[in-house]
Amino acid sequence: MSETVDLLQDVEQEIYLEPASVGQRFVNFLIDLVLFFILIFGFGFVGGFIWGESFIYALETMNPIVDRILTSLLFALYISVIEGLTKGRTLGKLITKTKAVTTYNEPTTWANSFGRGFSRIVPFEALSAFGGNPWHDKWTDTKVVKIS
Repeated sequence: MSETVDLLQDVEQEIYLEPASVGQRFVNFLIDLVLFFILIFGFGFVGGFIWGESFIYALETMNPIVDRILTSLLFALYISVIEGLTKGRTLGKLITKTKAVTTYNEPTTWANSFGRGFSRIVPFEALSAFGGNPWHDKWTDTKVVKIS
C-alpha cells in the first residue's frame, strides 16, 4: 500500500510570530517620542533662524490647548508616515527588533499606518497598552511582533 502525502501541509500551518512585550512597546514609544521632539525642536530652531523673533514669539505665546492639539496631530502624522514608508517600522521598533504587522501576519498598509498613528490622538490611548493589546492595534487589526 502506498502512503499519501499532503503537499499543502506546510502551507496550511499558521505562521506564529511572537508578540512584542509591553516593555519593548514602551521603549518603542519613548524612543519615537524623543525623536519626534528632537525633530520639533529642530524645526523650531530652523524656523527661528529663517523667520526670526516673530516665529519664536508665535510659538511661545500659542494657546496651550492649540499647542496640545497641533502637537498630537503632528505626532500622529509623524508615526503614520514613518510606519507607512517602512512597512511597520519606526526607529524605536528598529532598535527593539520589533515590527507592526496585520493580525494575519502580513505587512501593514498605508491605511493601517494612518489608522495606527491617528488612533494615538485619543485621550488615554497610551494607557491601553498596559493591558497588553493597545487600542491602536485593536482598531486597525494590527499587532507588534518580535523579528529576528
